[in-house]
Amino acid sequence: MSIHQTGKRLIALGQAVRDSRLQANWTQDYLASQSGVSKATLRRLESGQSIQLANWLRILEALGLDTDAALSPSTGPDPLAEVARVRDAARNKRQRASGQPKAQGVEPWPWGEDR
Repeated sequence: MSIHQTGKRLIALGQAVRDSRLQANWTQDYLASQSGVSKATLRRLESGQSIQLANWLRILEALGLDTDAALSPSTGPDPLAEVARVRDAARNKRQRASGQPKAQGVEPWPWGEDR
């Protein structure tokens, strides 16, 4: 693999992490705290720069992504094509995290009413 290809893969991986984070409606601060990595490390990953493998795995685990699949050699479709497909789908949905993690199955409490 050439240096150019490695750079393209790092950019694609960073975009996939960013898209997954935005899909979860998480800020960089929130994902950094959930994964135990610094915000600077997360920014480096999302911008396509290299980070330590252990930090990358922590981030994937915090996002609920399959770390085994990320490390296993693929005999199927091109992983970069899949990353691009997910990125393009997410790009149309979210542009920015609001800072509030999504609550699963929780209805908002109406003000002025007792439960």
